[in-house]
Amino acid sequence: MNSDVRDILEIGEQNQPKQIKKKKSKRSAESIKRPQGVHREVWGLMSKDDPDQPPLIPAEEPQLYKHPKAKLRYGVRKWRWIEFKNPARTDSATFCHWRCANDDPDKEYPFAKYNKKAQLSTYTDSEYASYLKDDNWTKEETDYLFELCQVYDLRFFVVHDRWDAEKFQGKNRTIEELKDRYYKVTGMMQKIRGADDSKIYVFDPEHEKKRREQLEKLFNRTKEQVEEEIYLIEELKKIEVRKKEREKKQQEVSKLLTAAGDLENSKITNNNLKAKQIENKTVNALPKPSKLKQRKNSVNSNDGSISVVIGNRPSKSSQSEGLISPSSVTSSVPESKSSKKPIVFKPVSESTGIKFPDTKVSGVSLRSSRTKLPQSVGLKKIKAIEQLLDELQIEHKPIATETVCDNFNDLRSDIVLLYELQQAL
Repeated sequence: MNSDVRDILEIGEQNQPKQIKKKKSKRSAESIKRPQGVHREVWGLMSKDDPDQPPLIPAEEPQLYKHPKAKLRYGVRKWRWIEFKNPARTDSATFCHWRCANDDPDKEYPFAKYNKKAQLSTYTDSEYASYLKDDNWTKEETDYLFELCQVYDLRFFVVHDRWDAEKFQGKNRTIEELKDRYYKVTGMMQKIRGADDSKIYVFDPEHEKKRREQLEKLFNRTKEQVEEEIYLIEELKKIEVRKKEREKKQQEVSKLLTAAGDLENSKITNNNLKAKQIENKTVNALPKPSKLKQRKNSVNSNDGSISVVIGNRPSKSSQSEGLISPSSVTSSVPESKSSKKPIVFKPVSESTGIKFPDTKVSGVSLRSSRTKLPQSVGLKKIKAIEQLLDELQIEHKPIATETVCDNFNDLRSDIVLLYELQQAL
């Protein structure tokens, strides 16, 4: 409390000794581990404050510029203000520019090489009189045209602007007429001098007029016309997309119809193969013919019975004469290759409908597993199959006999084919 009052009244601050606060020493820097590959002696010699740099004797650095000078590979070259003439000009005008003192003073102006001029065809009076006469053009007009083309480097817009109609009784010429006359004269001169016809340019003035008219119409369109054109282009793109989709659907329908016909043919083929398979099984089930070896024929005269021995097993006939036991009857069908190698039925692959996998497994299996739908059939198709089976009042899981399994799988395959056709249409 007293100290607060003294502080307010500013009394006794000078007489009281200042209290020295002891500050705890803190580590200036955390201990850094010795890097791998540095020897212990070298690490001990390095400074602890800045371990990245070894201790050096402080030295005063010389005062430098704020920005260091550029280190040039060569010394500074001297430049001179000298006069020059542009060889592209014909008026012998003199200009001045800076040039290196080491350069040749008679060196040609470097930008003169970019002055390219068009090389025009020339003609003589005799050539004009023989080949270049035209009822709509005089020789003076043709000479004046070629002179302007030479001066303005075939810039026909400038040539048309500089055309002096007063020299030729106020006869104005359009750009198309100037181009037509120039290219006709140039083409004729090239043909006279033996140039290839494919390299001669032919100018069509009517086409040029139509092109310029179309460009003017395109440039003078209003904002509403531009928006209408954009709208029509987008509609055209939509029509083309719908047309492609329609063509794609028609191709799919034609494929499905073709596949349906192939499916009917495959069913007929399968039935024929099944009939042949059953026939081969019946032929193979008959006993093989063996040579009849009659070892003993005994006729009892007392009772009139006849005993016939076939092989090793004798069989007695009935009491009446002329009757032979069924075991004595042998098959007259000869052995054939088909009996040795029976035909194995293989179903024809179907391109549409449902492809049921083969359920031939070793051991015992349930025949009802043949009616199980494969995983490739989607939920929509399964629902369509169930709905149509309900309409036909057919059980979803019938009794799994061999005939029922085959017919039931064919029925569901036809249902899926019908569903795909409906979706395609």
